[in-house]
Amino acid sequence: MSKLKLIVDGGKATANPQFAQALGPLGIMQNVLNDINQKTVDFKGIKVPVEIDVNKDKTYNITIGTPSASELIKSELKAEKGAGYTRLEKIGNLAVQDVIKIAKMKRLGLLVNNLKSAIKTILGTCNQMGVLVENKDAKDVSKDVENGVYDKIISKEETEVSAEKRSELKKTLEEMNQKFSDRLKKKKEEEELKEKKSTATPAEGAAPTTETKPAAVEKKPAEKKEAKK
Repeated sequence: MSKLKLIVDGGKATANPQFAQALGPLGIMQNVLNDINQKTVDFKGIKVPVEIDVNKDKTYNITIGTPSASELIKSELKAEKGAGYTRLEKIGNLAVQDVIKIAKMKRLGLLVNNLKSAIKTILGTCNQMGVLVENKDAKDVSKDVENGVYDKIISKEETEVSAEKRSELKKTLEEMNQKFSDRLKKKKEEEELKEKKSTATPAEGAAPTTETKPAAVEKKPAEKKEAKK
């Protein structure tokens, strides 16, 4: 039995060289691809880990892993990447219900004992990516979760968010990014200038800078003393 481990685009898996080399000669490559795409159709736009066990009789078993927390968060926000400067830039503003939904999807892969612990893990990832939760920094929401502020919502495993709340979250996000826009622009300009300086080369034709050393003083041989007569 052979095993293949791949990362595929949910619902849109295609053959890579490793995949083709392992399954092409067996004549089952297209069947495996079709099965993977069918099993990952709910993860469209998300990178999904996949394991394929192939037996000698050409039968196979496909195991679909859970996408990373960051991939699930980006998918929920429809964002391409996390923030470059997390203190000055926020890529999204999730409701706690969104975090519960992601935590439920990732719970088995997080090796935690309960849903609340899984939620706190997801909030930690949100903090690293520059994602607000409930109009606040994710680390502050994690403290609220620890203190029982959201116990009622968590116990019900609520995942639905009203249109009104979604609109409020969006408005707060826009206001916060506007507030920090000037500082963010200045920070990026400073980083660009620093990068240019670090990669700058001497102007063409410029004479190389050399350190001038003092000329060596020639030592004269010591005069021999005249022998006493």
